[in-house]
Amino acid sequence: MFDKLYVLGEGQCIYQGKVDGLIPYLKGLNLICPTFHNPADYIMEVASGEYGYVLPQLVKAVQNGECSSYHCNSPLRQDHSPTKLRQLIKSGNMTVNEARKLREALEQSGQLTPLTEDEDGRKEFSFQEEEHQKNTFSTSCLTQFWVLFKRTFLTIVRDTVLTRLRLCSHLLVGLLIGMLYWKIGNEGSKVFNNTGFLFFSMLFLMFTALMPTVLTFPMEMSVFIREHLNYWYSLKAYYLAKTLADVPFQVVLPVLYCTIVYWMTEQPFEALRFTLFVALSTLTSLVAQSLGLLIGAASTSLQAATFLGPVTAIPILLFSGFFVNFDTIPDYLQWMSYISYVRYSFEGILLSIYGFDRGPLDCEEGKFCIFHESEDVLKEMDVEDAKLYVDFIVLAIFFVLLRLGAYLVLRWKVKLQR
Repeated sequence: MFDKLYVLGEGQCIYQGKVDGLIPYLKGLNLICPTFHNPADYIMEVASGEYGYVLPQLVKAVQNGECSSYHCNSPLRQDHSPTKLRQLIKSGNMTVNEARKLREALEQSGQLTPLTEDEDGRKEFSFQEEEHQKNTFSTSCLTQFWVLFKRTFLTIVRDTVLTRLRLCSHLLVGLLIGMLYWKIGNEGSKVFNNTGFLFFSMLFLMFTALMPTVLTFPMEMSVFIREHLNYWYSLKAYYLAKTLADVPFQVVLPVLYCTIVYWMTEQPFEALRFTLFVALSTLTSLVAQSLGLLIGAASTSLQAATFLGPVTAIPILLFSGFFVNFDTIPDYLQWMSYISYVRYSFEGILLSIYGFDRGPLDCEEGKFCIFHESEDVLKEMDVEDAKLYVDFIVLAIFFVLLRLGAYLVLRWKVKLQR
């Protein structure tokens, strides 16, 4: 019924050749099929590990060309000129290692002379050349990126459950926060409530960007490794496509959330302050996404990734300057505040809302107002000497370094698989 059999185990070839050549091939590897046992069932049992973990042995045997004599169009039955070998390699019926070993065996047995001429008169067969051609990508990096980008973007859009959850969470949480902190942005008696609102906004945007991306690479690592090692696409094209496809969502959703909460909480009605608030919130979301990619790339399993995501957020939030002012942190721990990207986000948000010579805060008659001037708020939060442009620059550096770190970790993992 079948002319040729191709068997896979854990995504790797463990036999390719004639159907009736399977049992002799396995017998040569000390895997003897029991009498009256179905060979199809036997090879499936072998591949699933019921006779021990022998997959590496089978994969190595295939790579060494030990099953080449069982090919339906086995070169033992055909012309062995360089042209024929090239055709077999390009068609996928033979690997370069198999062709090399076959040529060597036939030359040693005297069935083939080393100077067998090609059809075009060439007498040499460069296995190195064929290996190079086999181990290169068939399309340019730009084409690979574009195809992968479209595939990833469509996957995100078609995942209606997650996409709708992300959209609804930003809308509903934005409305909830807006109602909870309704019109407190300009009241001197509710400054601490307002700073709490600003910090929670950074916290919410950080976690909504961090947690979904933590699972990106652990869920797809096995598929990516197999497709990459088959030279379907490069690591660079895959990484760029995977990370850039989600960027539009990480920009649009924070902008949507910030637009809702900014006006409902009655922050200063100034275009510059609103733009700075949205820009810092979006940049914080992108940095958190980058950290999630790095954690996912470095994790060995889904469980490790989901555990490390929230755990790494604890020191980042603890040294952000909201729970403990910078001048209160002990000297031997102050260095940790400089590696907390939320510190620069929160610091920038405070400067955007209360800086730039903002006028006096409202204070209702009969209420005790701790703060009358916006400068007093900055002094209380210990950010009066901070520079807004520094916060933007540091966040941009975090973004680049974390993205680069995730790429290098993936590259290291790919090298381990080779």
